[in-house]
Amino acid sequence: RLPVGMGDMLAQARGMGVGMVVAHQHLGQLGDQMRRDVLANVGSRVVFQTTADDSRILARDFEPHLTPSDLRGLGHREIAVRIATPDQILPPFTGRTEPPQPAVSDPTIVKARSPQLYGSAVAKPEDGGMPDAPVGRRKRNRGQP
Repeated sequence: RLPVGMGDMLAQARGMGVGMVVAHQHLGQLGDQMRRDVLANVGSRVVFQTTADDSRILARDFEPHLTPSDLRGLGHREIAVRIATPDQILPPFTGRTEPPQPAVSDPTIVKARSPQLYGSAVAKPEDGGMPDAPVGRRKRNRGQP
């Protein structure tokens, strides 16, 4: 459970410039309040082919560039995208996603590829990776000279 409601969390994240990924297959999966919170607070959107009901709701953020019919008519791996920057909402556009990569289940190959895909170099002290000052809080001198 979250210490705050999802709506509050989304609003606070937006206010602080924190990016979040919220994914669902259709708006019916979200309760009424959650749907309102997501639609009000999520600026950038990537939409795959939608149902008639969802396309009417989502198209409001894509019009006049894309219509409900356009969202319903997206093909396999086609997307409609709306990007919100700190300064503006860019005109929506369509695109295609990359096909999935072939599955790899050989542990040796997975282990070899992992550092290439997800690794980063470890900083050395001479590279500026270590702080110049001690880490942690300094003790206060409480009334002592």
